[in-house]
Amino acid sequence: MSQIRGHRVFIPLNWAFHSETGDVYDFGELRPEANLKKLIDICNDLVKDFTFLLSVGPAPFISNGGYPALLARIASSLPNQASFSVINNDGMIHKFFSIYDPRVFKGFVEWIKAMNAYFKKHALRPSIFVIRSGHFDGLEFRSYADDNSVAFDSSFSRFLKSDTSPASLSYEDEHTKRNEFSISIENLYLEIVKSELRDYCDGVMPMAFLGGHPSRTIIQGLSPTFSYPYLSEINAALATGILASSALVEESVKKTVLGKQIRDVNNILVWDGKFYPSSHDDSIGGPFKPLRLAYMYVEKKVGLERHSFSTAGTKNFLQKKFSNCWEFREVHSFEFDETTDLNGIHLFYLRDLDKKSFAKILRLFMGGGKIILDRGQASNEQIQRLELFVLENNLPVERIQYLGPIQNIALGEGRFVMTDVAASNLHSPQDQYTFWSKLFSSFDLKFFELGDIDIPYLWWIKIPTNLELKFEEMRRLCLYNPTSYKKKIRFDISKNFVFVKMIDSFRTTLQTYPSEIEVQLLPDGFVALDFGRFS
Repeated sequence: MSQIRGHRVFIPLNWAFHSETGDVYDFGELRPEANLKKLIDICNDLVKDFTFLLSVGPAPFISNGGYPALLARIASSLPNQASFSVINNDGMIHKFFSIYDPRVFKGFVEWIKAMNAYFKKHALRPSIFVIRSGHFDGLEFRSYADDNSVAFDSSFSRFLKSDTSPASLSYEDEHTKRNEFSISIENLYLEIVKSELRDYCDGVMPMAFLGGHPSRTIIQGLSPTFSYPYLSEINAALATGILASSALVEESVKKTVLGKQIRDVNNILVWDGKFYPSSHDDSIGGPFKPLRLAYMYVEKKVGLERHSFSTAGTKNFLQKKFSNCWEFREVHSFEFDETTDLNGIHLFYLRDLDKKSFAKILRLFMGGGKIILDRGQASNEQIQRLELFVLENNLPVERIQYLGPIQNIALGEGRFVMTDVAASNLHSPQDQYTFWSKLFSSFDLKFFELGDIDIPYLWWIKIPTNLELKFEEMRRLCLYNPTSYKKKIRFDISKNFVFVKMIDSFRTTLQTYPSEIEVQLLPDGFVALDFGRFS
């Protein structure tokens, strides 16, 4: 453990490791390796902060999902009734078992109570984070608690009988009910943890496991040499802000440049601020955070792939123009405070905003924020509320017609752009790209593009240190070459940016020019370049 980098250790809690039956628990009385107090003492002796991770629902990196052997009876099923399983980093198949089995729920309650009693007995004050284990399906997060087994069907049938729903439901209504029921059962497990371990529980968050999609089990079986596209999942983690774990990623992959990219994302995006403000790994220097140029706020109940930001070409434009420098957020979680990014553009649909959310974005605008608001499909009440705000504040409105109606309001540093994409003449993906490109070009985003390059890259940002005070901010560009070919990249450095240094390079050569940089990356090469930005 002394060889572990960083000052914080994350320790998964394995339910089955402490009980085979689900009713009798061992915390070191029979097996020394099950002694959690000893583990905590070791961390303290090594001056390591530690956090226990408690999975609600199956944990994919543990055999049987972490369930005790006697409780692993009813297998979880996919919608096609195939067994729900994943492949771990050693190529072993881990089957999941249903959380809807009443015996599992009863056993889970006993497990949480036994752990609480153990901590109290030894006067321990551990930090515990509850994780909702799942995987990415495109941009969507799917919990491993989702199930279509006989246990789920039985529980769901009892729920419908006790519900006031009509006897016959449409396919859409039944699908909605099933999702609501699944969420309610998962929340029931969460409430047990929050209630019993309230003195130790520091938070709850989703965790997506790279390579954890159930289809991988089938594909890997058909083609053992199959290379799973972790890159798309990394992009999904950056787009959604959801914790990404590499526990299922093969060790051979972790040793490649792809593993380097996974670690960079985990170290800076995942750990920083997700658990504790100081938990990021600054082994390559400074508290960098992902650069965000745009935030798209969506209704939680609407899937990201089906949301208008996706169908109207907004997401595709941002990914092509500002690769991974954007993020989806849930609209009702938006708050305007001192942490709100005033440099990035915040995109909303008026139809998604209730009175409270609408008031918040108005404060954002008055406070110097940049907003794009789509009026499409908004109610008359919502439209009137918006028009009343403009009239009451006597705001000058600039009206533009460019592939569709655009209204622009400027107030100090604030920008408020209103449009209606559905009413615009955007008949093709190219029209969509042209429209969004024109709209975004009217904002001063303080960014320089790399052009059309075909290797992954990430932008990070931080506040300057005392030695960097001549700059307003620092930017870090990380380039990765996962291909088997040498890659040469040449790009211009925009005005107000200065190249500072190259760090953390491997199999890379760099050539600098007065206003250009040329980077050559051999296969499996990577590099990090630091830039300073001044006014």
